[in-house]
Amino acid sequence: MLEFEISDIKEEHYKLLADFYGRDLGGEAFFKWKHFLDPNYQKERNRKGIYYKSLSSCLGIFMSKVYEYQFNERHFVINLMGDLGISKSVKSSRVLIDFFQHAHLDGVDLEICYSDDRKIKTYKKIFEKYFTDSTQVIPFVELVLTSSHIESYQFFDPYDISTYSLSNNLGREKNRQAIEYTKLHPLYDDIHYVEKDGMYAIIGVNDECAEILDMSGTSDRHFEWSINVAMNFHSRCKILTPKPRISKVIEITKSDVKSKKPINMLIGFHNTTIPTFDPENTWVCRIDRR
Repeated sequence: MLEFEISDIKEEHYKLLADFYGRDLGGEAFFKWKHFLDPNYQKERNRKGIYYKSLSSCLGIFMSKVYEYQFNERHFVINLMGDLGISKSVKSSRVLIDFFQHAHLDGVDLEICYSDDRKIKTYKKIFEKYFTDSTQVIPFVELVLTSSHIESYQFFDPYDISTYSLSNNLGREKNRQAIEYTKLHPLYDDIHYVEKDGMYAIIGVNDECAEILDMSGTSDRHFEWSINVAMNFHSRCKILTPKPRISKVIEITKSDVKSKKPINMLIGFHNTTIPTFDPENTWVCRIDRR
């Protein structure tokens, strides 16, 4: 008998999801950070796991989490949803639709889901057929760049982050709670908080690269400075880039592209007073990307 069950995500689900994908998913420590150390996890109403089961076997897991996001001067209640993993044995498109219907919430301003180029068109059709005909897909590419250019910077106290001007950054409030959560990220050996001329960037460093985890704006200068500063810490910089901006970012940083990973943000609008977002000037920090 096939059925859906709603309950909390548990630590033992890491191995199940790794089996679904046939690969490591950032390690068990990252799984715990992502799902259990998030301060939002403590608010029970803000989360749920949806499980597709056959007898005693779990064949897929979806998740739904409620956050308070801001973008410039606006504040939203959003439902962040998506598939954590679905067994390759599941072939029915009806299962995917049912997953989304269980994850869907009434009474929120926006519903957001991330996926790759292959899945996002299907997800968009489901949103438009069952939830809202007002949707937007914002395409990003996660770039890994190399460059010989570096720029100067100063370290700043991360707990002063709320004093910096922020523009075009979609996500939770930049406060002490967000900083503490970022510091716990297990995939970085060091995290640097740097600023110059009113701009800031948060850079996570490990053996593979220096990654821009957060930055205070989306102007060409913000991208140029953040990438050039990251090159002080590693020969490779990873940064989420709006797809229409890729050529310009490469040009102004005089960098070479080592890899590209597409990622799309699907937004369903339930509050009709919210305008669509500018795909060239919308950015999401690492802790708010799922």
